[in-house]
Amino acid sequence: MKKILSIIGVFVLLLSCNTNAQSDEKKEYAIVKTEAEWKQQLDEIEYYVLREKGTERAFTGEYDKFYEKGTYSCKACATPLFESEHKFNSGTGWPSFDESIEGFSRFNSPSYMSSS
Repeated sequence: MKKILSIIGVFVLLLSCNTNAQSDEKKEYAIVKTEAEWKQQLDEIEYYVLREKGTERAFTGEYDKFYEKGTYSCKACATPLFESEHKFNSGTGWPSFDESIEGFSRFNSPSYMSSS
């Protein structure tokens, strides 16, 4: 029994080492700015959402009930992400789209949606 517990302990330890190694990898971005430069370009809520992975409160954003024709683009890099014709009212309090502009945006599935 002790041997099995030891093997499981070593296995868990190895898995945690691998997770730490992956999270330390640096991503490369097309636009590189200092945090001071980002703070100068973005207002407080934009900075919070784009740089700190935050979110605005539901039903408070200027684009929640905004339905004019046009293209929705990234505030940081101006990449076009969605066309207004694909916007719909999901009732969540945030803009929702059923299709992105091909080649410019990507969807990263949360880990709980992964089949592996």
